[in-house]
Amino acid sequence: MHSLMKRLSLLTCVVLLVSCGGDGEDLTGQCSAIGLTEKTGSEFAPKITSGRVCTDVNKSPVLAIIKNMPDGSSGLCTGTLITATQVLTAAHCLSGAASIDVIHGISADQYARMRGSSWVVHPEFAQTPSGRLVNDIGVVNMVSPLSMTPIPIAANSAPKNGEKVSIAGFGLTGGNASDAGVLRIGAMVIASVEPELIIGVSQDGNSNTCFGDSGGPLLVQQNGQAKLAGTTSYGSSSSCALGESTAYMNLQSSKLMGFLRSTAPSAQYN
Repeated sequence: MHSLMKRLSLLTCVVLLVSCGGDGEDLTGQCSAIGLTEKTGSEFAPKITSGRVCTDVNKSPVLAIIKNMPDGSSGLCTGTLITATQVLTAAHCLSGAASIDVIHGISADQYARMRGSSWVVHPEFAQTPSGRLVNDIGVVNMVSPLSMTPIPIAANSAPKNGEKVSIAGFGLTGGNASDAGVLRIGAMVIASVEPELIIGVSQDGNSNTCFGDSGGPLLVQQNGQAKLAGTTSYGSSSSCALGESTAYMNLQSSKLMGFLRSTAPSAQYN
């Protein structure tokens, strides 16, 4: 049992989540998208306006992922509980790892570490010559179940252009920050929906992803329930700034949905 480290070695090349937006819009209540509450009081003021720090971490289905490399280095990512014993994250957060740890809340701001028993990377995960990641998802399996409520996967309708969606992760609040290890949630606006990707843009008053948020969720609200429509993959630059974009894997693509249904058949698909 320990407090989650606030400084961890970070994976390079990919931009993940935490708010980097302006203050043009009130994002109060964003934590409720995953069933949590927002910390209040001056001691809990978020470092960036559009990022909201969530409490009740013992209830959070959004978890921290530690990728332990053979050379002893490690990297921080984010994942989403999709069954009691399975966490969905990015393939690049798992590929080449010697071991994987899942960090989950147990009470207040206390966290525990659980070693992944195995992990599965999408068999067609790759990086193109231009640097674009394809089929960038993977699943971590755990021996013991977690008590948090898994998030269902949106299988029938993708986000629409212009729709506001929720994003969450344990990453940095800016490209030059050093404050990873805190669960924050924010919002982005969907700029385009492609067969394999969902592109979100950081507009004034909204949020962005940053280092440490890879694998984290893009959530849509459908019939009053948060559903997982995408996972954070990469961003347009390393500064995580206003006006930049993030690419999320579109889980409704045939290749990704087929992988999920075969790897996590007991997840909810609706």
